[in-house]
Amino acid sequence: MATGHDRDIRLQINLIHCLRMKRNLGVFAGVLEDNVGLNLDILPSDKAGGGRVILVQGNWSSQRELHDELTLAAKEAKNEPIDWLFCVPSSSITIAQGERTSSIARTLRDWGLAVWDGVDENRRTDFPRSTDEYRVVHYQSCRGLEGWTVVLELLDVFWSDRLLVKKDAGLTPVEAENLCNLEDLAYKQAWRWVFIALTRPIDTLVITLSNIDSPLSKALLRVARELPDIVENRIK
Repeated sequence: MATGHDRDIRLQINLIHCLRMKRNLGVFAGVLEDNVGLNLDILPSDKAGGGRVILVQGNWSSQRELHDELTLAAKEAKNEPIDWLFCVPSSSITIAQGERTSSIARTLRDWGLAVWDGVDENRRTDFPRSTDEYRVVHYQSCRGLEGWTVVLELLDVFWSDRLLVKKDAGLTPVEAENLCNLEDLAYKQAWRWVFIALTRPIDTLVITLSNIDSPLSKALLRVARELPDIVENRIK
């Protein structure tokens, strides 16, 4: 949508079909949208069938077996590590000697794998130089990116972070004038951030959770029960 022109001559086109994601991923996003009360009008595309959603609990460091399983599946589909995308919350990022690093990047390197750790601003000025490098970004930097396999690390932590950010910021003057409810706005804003991340994958979406009793986790588990043929719930 143009922003430099008067509102009466702007043309807004809503792209609601999930053309990036395989059909199952679009179905999952649409059902979750309904469950949490958003109005994003996500419609799955029938252009490409299939797609996997996997739920696990804990950090990626405890998921080596799953990592190897998905690596094999990606290779069979002729994809490389560069085609993966890991998204991490702020709590997974540390700063040492002026450089920001993610816990997932450290885990992958401990496994002997190459990583482009895009949580560091200086590193983001350049792009991955090898197809053997796994990409890692902060959640807030994932807009516009995509991956054949996407891992959303501790998604419930990210949701809670976004919720608190809006609550701490309070209502804008316009929101206050319109008598908006801060709790409702914070809830919806947190979920909108989540859906930016949820719509990054092409084939496989893995979500890791910290607390299965969090509001986000409960919503995902409801959808998993509703869509057992699409969502693989590996939470023990």
